[in-house]
Amino acid sequence: MSATEIKLSKDLYQQTVAQITVYDERERGAIAFILLEYILSVVKSDILANKEITVSYLKQEELEEAIDRINQGEPVQYITGRTFFMDLHFKVNPSVLIPRPETEELVVFIIKENKDRDELQVMDMGTGSGCIAVSLAHYLKNAEVIAVDISKSALYVAAENAAINHAKVKFINDDILNLTETNTYKLDLIVSNPPYVRYSEQKEMRKNVLEYEPKLALFVDDKEALIYYEKIASFSARHLNEGGLLYLEINEMLSVETANLVASFGFKNIEIKNDLFGKPRFLRCSK
Repeated sequence: MSATEIKLSKDLYQQTVAQITVYDERERGAIAFILLEYILSVVKSDILANKEITVSYLKQEELEEAIDRINQGEPVQYITGRTFFMDLHFKVNPSVLIPRPETEELVVFIIKENKDRDELQVMDMGTGSGCIAVSLAHYLKNAEVIAVDISKSALYVAAENAAINHAKVKFINDDILNLTETNTYKLDLIVSNPPYVRYSEQKEMRKNVLEYEPKLALFVDDKEALIYYEKIASFSARHLNEGGLLYLEINEMLSVETANLVASFGFKNIEIKNDLFGKPRFLRCSK
């Protein structure tokens, strides 16, 4: 192969899709678009218009290496180091979970309910990449947002994401299971997407999640499946102002148990909401 080669972008896209041997057809297509934009700066509109592009030997090698990593199960977001959430740009790496569309649903719901409220004091417990906290700070202009996580490496990523999106967020290194640094706050809104996948559920999960995403942010022991929710509900009962709201992303198979748990801490107006797939994914309640 010469140092550079002229290719039709649609041909290159189709070749890339064909070389990806994992995922279904729709996902392979989406991944191909991401890789071509990231490595060759070829955007989707260029491909649809079938523009000619110049591909260097080194860029072709980089693309083939990325495809190989995809086929081994590595998430495309970790290869590119970025993703989008709530129309915002987020950095991601293996120290943080890749933001999910379901979590975006939760954030949209919170924003719609609280967009007209003034001087909100908000806490995101277990912030990870900061996708929830940064999005709330960006879209709820009158909110003061605090984000908590046990992982210092995750907080570093989250702080970068706050800077990228010009969002004002205070970050605290603390453990949800043994909070020490967050006990002075009085809050209007608490949100959390804590670890909730039981170890027994691993067999149902994809390789790209199991082998690459941080287990600390995913899994709980089957015998203590609701331990994070218990600690969050206890903290929220003490630190939410009267009428304050608690929003949780939950395990779809434990929705009733989670609702009963928050009720035991005195929360009222408990609602379970389904995600776009019809699964009970979110819980909202008030103090």
